[in-house]
Parts: sequence; C-alpha cells; structure tokens
Amino acid sequence: GGVLWHGHVPRSVLNRQKAINLAAGTLQLYFQEYELEVSGDILATWTRKHFGIHTGQYKRIGNENFFIINNVAYPCLVFIGGDPATDIETKTSDYSVLLAIAVLPDNTRYVLEYQRHLSIPNIGIRDPKTDELIGRKGYVDYLFEMYDRYNCEAATIENVAMTRSIMTAIRGRQLIKNRFDIVIKPISPAGKNKHNKIYSYLDPLFAQGALFYRETHEDLIDETLRFGPKMSHDDTIESLYFSNVNAYPPNSTQYIQQEQKSEMQRIEDKLEMMRNERDRLNDIFYPELVEDEDFSEFDSYGQNIDVEDDSYFLSM
Repeated sequence: GGVLWHGHVPRSVLNRQKAINLAAGTLQLYFQEYELEVSGDILATWTRKHFGIHTGQYKRIGNENFFIINNVAYPCLVFIGGDPATDIETKTSDYSVLLAIAVLPDNTRYVLEYQRHLSIPNIGIRDPKTDELIGRKGYVDYLFEMYDRYNCEAATIENVAMTRSIMTAIRGRQLIKNRFDIVIKPISPAGKNKHNKIYSYLDPLFAQGALFYRETHEDLIDETLRFGPKMSHDDTIESLYFSNVNAYPPNSTQYIQQEQKSEMQRIEDKLEMMRNERDRLNDIFYPELVEDEDFSEFDSYGQNIDVEDDSYFLSM
C-alpha cells in the first residue's frame, strides 16, 4: 500500500478522490487504483486459484531433462525468460530478473527458480588470465549459470535500446567461451500495451491451471496477485511471460524437428570423426598416398573397399 504519486498528486486531491469513491460505494476501487491494494478476489486479475504450488525437482538423467513429481519422472524442456534493468537510469530502481520454467509433455509449466537483483552490472569483472570473477556477478553471469544448470533450450531476453548493452555483453561472453550452443532469442517490449500483452498470453495458461510456482516464490506470487496497470513492480511476472512466449513441450512439432536436426548433427559429427581417423591412418600406413588419389584396400574380411567411401565406415 501507500501513496503512489505523492510527488505529483497532493494528499488533499487523493483524499477528495477517496471521498468520491466512498460516497459511490466503491472505496475498494480507490485503494486498488491509487494505493496499489487489490481489494477482494473479484477485483483481482488472478488469484491463488489460478496457479498451483509444486514441490517438484529438476533432474538430469543421461542426456535428457526430467521433472520429478511424486517420485514420477516426466521428460521436460527448460526455458528462460529475462527482463534486464541495467541501463543507467533504472538500474537502481528496477529489478533485473531471470526466470526458468520446465515444460512437461502435457504443456504444464513449472517455475524452477528466478534470480531477482537490484542494481547489478551487465557482466562481472573477470581476471583475464584465469577468467575468475572479481567482485559481483553480472546479469550475463547469472544467465549463463542458469542456462547450464538446467540444460536449457533457449532464453528469451527483452531487447530495447536501453538494454541492448546486455545483448552485446551476451555475444561477447559467447565469443570468449565459444558458447554458441546457448540460444538467445531477443524480444521487443510491449511498450504501453505491456500489461495487455502479458495478460493475453498468460491468462489462458492460468485459466487451464497450467502454471505452478513454489511457495517460496514470494515476489512472483505477489506480482501475480497484484497484477494490473498500476502495480509498482512487474519485473518478475514479465519474466514469466518471456519464459513462456517461446516455450513448447517435449512432444511438440518444434521439439521433434529440433531433435531431428540434432540427430543429423550427430551423424555428421560421427562422419567427421571417421574421416579424421581415416586420414590419420592413411598418413601412418600410406605416406606416399597423394591427396585426391583413388585408393582401395581390403578389410579384415578380404573385401575390397574404397577408403574414400563414408558408407563403409558408418556400417562398422
């Protein structure tokens, strides 16, 4: 609660508005509009009935992500949403947030964790020789740690003129660490229609009971219950929106296509490894072999083979 515009609207004006609402029998509207107090479930956009509370745990088994609920492991994909507030004017008043969700095959979505920090740098200072952090972590450091902790599919990060320095820092860190496997999807802000865009996307998920928080996610719960155009902070609920907007379940077409691409890449990597091994053996046993010369040899079964033919090696 508290006066929202005390520096611009005198208390006397607010008192008159309060009296008008009181006379009209809509005092609760005054508190919601001017003092950020949602008065009753009937006036709230979302209530505690709209989201569930979970105690599930993320676990990596082999090369797959799983989310464990009541001792049952479900395959899942993990996505990150981020709302950075690292420009000079807002870094001391707005929170920088990163939020991770696990998406299950039935399209239910579980918030795993979020990082919410006030006044943090884009990226922490590091020792040029050891690459160890010197001092505070930055937004990019938290992003890379969260991405690796949950073996994420992608991270959707708000990208506006004020926060494009974040994108530059991310690209720089990717280049230094050769981490182009980290998929970053910049997203434009909604501007004046921000709350409508968040509402339009998240409301169907809330209505279907598809979103689950932990009881310890106090900031997220508070922003969900207070959601509206006059709320003081919306960084966490907006990051929830960003994490969901490009998310999809493990059995979706997008996931299957991605897995097909990954399988093709694994085959290509295997071929490349075999080519390198073939070339190494050629250098040892046939040093006189000139490049691009046709060459045949017998395998262990006495079969004549062409060492330039990859299909033979794939059949081994």
